[in-house]
Amino acid sequence: ALKNAMFFQWLLNAEEYDFNYIVADFPPTGNMVALFEIPQNQVQVILKYSLQMFSQIREALQPLKKTMKMFNPLSWGKPEQKAITDDLVRMLNELEARGERVTRMMKEIGSLRLVTIAEKPSFEEVKRAAEMCKPYISLQGMHINKLIPQDAVDCDFCALQRGIQQKYLTQIRETFAQYKIWESHALRVEPIGVDGLNVLAQEIYGETPIGTILDPK
Repeated sequence: ALKNAMFFQWLLNAEEYDFNYIVADFPPTGNMVALFEIPQNQVQVILKYSLQMFSQIREALQPLKKTMKMFNPLSWGKPEQKAITDDLVRMLNELEARGERVTRMMKEIGSLRLVTIAEKPSFEEVKRAAEMCKPYISLQGMHINKLIPQDAVDCDFCALQRGIQQKYLTQIRETFAQYKIWESHALRVEPIGVDGLNVLAQEIYGETPIGTILDPK
């Protein structure tokens, strides 16, 4: 939760600088959706209105408290209690405003890409992710990763796994036909470091123009 809150604060701070794009690599589906829901955290809302109600009750009882102070000298000189409550309400109002700003940014200008592999559990998860993310951000692309290439089918096990992948590859293509889909084969060398990431990017995007990658149609 702390890391997620830090991400949103960083995103808001980034508005002060001249960025053309901000790219974020989100965790798996459940954590990703929780990340999107943070600006609308219901506990935060309940706490805010509880404090506001407490503040209103406190103000309503203020005349009575002033009368009681005349008979209870030990209660004199406690203005810091009101200041603390006011500060808490103010901080929560500011937090809610920042959350609403982040939610609006993601909904209006955000663009989501989902990554999956051609297996049943991952296929079901990515379908669920697409539905769960609809209220928060627009899905514009899909990446199907770690496909076994035809020239790697040199054993019965590899052939079996590729057959399973082809089955779910077809289902993913049909389910997400309205979105841009990129496909990449499993690399023979682990993509570590900048050079490895360049190899992976070439495998995924090939000669696709950067404009199409950032704004797929």
